[in-house]
Amino acid sequence: MDGKEIQGTKNGRQNRVHLPALVDQHTGAVCAQMPVGAKTNQITQFSAPLVHFLDLKGKVTTADALHTQTPHARYLRARGAHYVFTVKGSHPKLQDELQQIPRDQVPVGSRNVEMKNGRRTIRTIRTIKCVTLTTGFRFPHAAQARQITRKSRVVKATRWRTERVHALTSLLTHLASPADIGALIRGHRVIEHGLHWRRDVTWNEDKSQVRQGYVP
Repeated sequence: MDGKEIQGTKNGRQNRVHLPALVDQHTGAVCAQMPVGAKTNQITQFSAPLVHFLDLKGKVTTADALHTQTPHARYLRARGAHYVFTVKGSHPKLQDELQQIPRDQVPVGSRNVEMKNGRRTIRTIRTIKCVTLTTGFRFPHAAQARQITRKSRVVKATRWRTERVHALTSLLTHLASPADIGALIRGHRVIEHGLHWRRDVTWNEDKSQVRQGYVP
């Protein structure tokens, strides 16, 4: 799940229109998409696209840090679904708790090397069960905490760029390995590349001068 701001459009209160959407990672198909109301926002409308599905049991929802919210986690688990949420600076307390985990004592669970678009990227994932964390850690139904480290450089360069991302998931270790979680997080890019990029660039939506309702 991810939302897109439609530039140039306005709702009834003259705010820009946002369209949260659900995309199937395997097929790239848009499963649901709807506008956020004038008096609400993407966070409060998290469940709106999901109500169109009668059965979510066993499904996994990936979302960016904006949707790393306790009500969202509870909603998904109440319907039998799982989540993979990233944790960034928008949740400083939660991020700080995850950064305090002694990662050097946690073995690497997955390592992936990729050569693409003239760049070499090395991804490593370290996983720890949330039940082994300090008692101060709290997030509904969190089963595993993960740190993804990405090191990348241009093929002919010698300097590496390092990025670390934290993630939480309700998936137990027997349901998803570190490699599985890494694939789910990378697969989240499908909605950016397959939907948002197509609308912005292929269809030139943001350049449209049509201004009527939710168009473009």
